Amino acid sequence: MSTYPADTRDFLKSTRGVIGAVDMLRTALSGGDAGEIDFATESLAGTVDNYAGRTTAYSNFGFDELARPALDQARREQVHEDLLAGALVDLEVANTLITAGRVAGESGETMPVETLDEARQQLETVTNAVAKPIEAKTQAAPGAARFGFDETPRPPAVTPSASDAEARTNYAKQSNALLDDLAVETKKVIQEAASILKKLEPDKLGNALDLVGKTLQGLPQIGKLISKGLELVSNAIGKITSLIGDKNIGLVKDKAREVYEKIKGSGDQIDQFLAYSYGKTKTSQYIQNKLDHSTAAAARIDAGAQKLSGLQTRFAERMIFTQRIIKVEKDIYAGLLTACEAVALVPSLNITIPATVVPLATLVVASSCLVVVGYAVLTGMDCADTAKVFAFMPGIITITDATLI
Repeated sequence: MSTYPADTRDFLKSTRGVIGAVDMLRTALSGGDAGEIDFATESLAGTVDNYAGRTTAYSNFGFDELARPALDQARREQVHEDLLAGALVDLEVANTLITAGRVAGESGETMPVETLDEARQQLETVTNAVAKPIEAKTQAAPGAARFGFDETPRPPAVTPSASDAEARTNYAKQSNALLDDLAVETKKVIQEAASILKKLEPDKLGNALDLVGKTLQGLPQIGKLISKGLELVSNAIGKITSLIGDKNIGLVKDKAREVYEKIKGSGDQIDQFLAYSYGKTKTSQYIQNKLDHSTAAAARIDAGAQKLSGLQTRFAERMIFTQRIIKVEKDIYAGLLTACEAVALVPSLNITIPATVVPLATLVVASSCLVVVGYAVLTGMDCADTAKVFAFMPGIITITDATLI
């Protein structure tokens, strides 16, 4: 009997437990009583231990599900999204813990308690956005988003066509809009990562790519909360690489390397790279030829256009996940590097930060950005049907061939 519903509820309950424990620590920090701060810190640490167990149980079930050969495509897509959502929540919890530890003085910094509010609010926002879809195992209506992120674009409108000719015209517009959006949404992910990747020197690219799929080692032990936060970071990155799969890691690295080279270049190289990767011109011509020779009626063509609309929305939502993952990873490592610098100035903490930590942390975040960018490009290629890597949703050519008979 499946334990997925219970594991999901426990995972979400433990996430909200972390939020409640953060609120208790925030109250103690505002009061300034050392005993209450110590008690609240211990309470938060214990709550995080519970969370770590629950998120592991939740993800283990998801990976077991994906390993089932008989799993249908719609369910495979849901589980993939749920695991991605779990990794994002892990990273938000980690960022909140690291921020809490820094505010509580674990790194010797003097930070106002209000600093914790933003990280805590972001954790709650993400938790609320993913909770209902993964708990109810909901499948989005055609053309609609599944998760509740504010930045998800409105689904493209698909209205009934008055004639077969109008339906063909509308289908062409919808397919071109999808091809445009694949590039637009992927570029947002690349731009989110660009500030980190531009700093990565070419001779360090191989080192960053070599870290992909490896367990993080050598990161500092700074206080109880910061250290537990770093453990969650390592686990979350491991989940993302496991989600990509060993057989796809090489392809992800190849695409990441290509993106890196375009970022380090000039002009509109990213636009050209994405247009080529997604086969925009060739695919538009293919679809127009199918439309010119199709005998399908308006209702059938409109139904196909609705599927394209749904693909466009689901892809945009997948790219929101990747953008958010990159953003929170950048926040985590910015906080970590600042904490390391602060520790060095407070000898009484008796914490030794190895000289290798800062360059290692820089490589780790660059590695994470590279793998997520590579994942984004290959996801877009799946949707464009220029590749079949993850194959968790029918692409534009697959939908077109099934529609335009």
